[in-house]
Amino acid sequence: VQVGPDRIFFRGRRIMDAVIADVLEKGLTDAKELLVTGCSAGGMAVFLHLDYIASKVPASVTVKGLPESGFFLDFPTWDGVDYMSGIYRYAVQMQRVIPNTNADCVAAYTAAEQWKCFLPQYILPFMRTPYFVVNSFYDKWQTENILN
Repeated sequence: VQVGPDRIFFRGRRIMDAVIADVLEKGLTDAKELLVTGCSAGGMAVFLHLDYIASKVPASVTVKGLPESGFFLDFPTWDGVDYMSGIYRYAVQMQRVIPNTNADCVAAYTAAEQWKCFLPQYILPFMRTPYFVVNSFYDKWQTENILN
């Protein structure tokens, strides 16, 4: 991706596929359960990729998600400024996220709104794999940075 004078390479999906292939080769195919978890941005990644990961392991493996502190909000600041959605939109465009997020979510939105499928509040209705969200009711970072 060209960002100003710099060329940036994102390989998240390729890395995730390589990790899945590696753990399958090392015995995940014999497992009974797989818990996919992460904290903060890693928790957000659980929302984004849980169904995909579940689709890559044998049906005999019960997959569940535990995203911790990854429920980042699309919410205006206390004075009504829609600040964060612009940041999310830019991240989605720059990282070319749409082809690698929940396809059902993407199909439900117009092209102009598909960026929403980067955020848990919009992905949740489309998730098929069981999950349990662990998130503080008062998230210090989000209170300071999103609500301003």
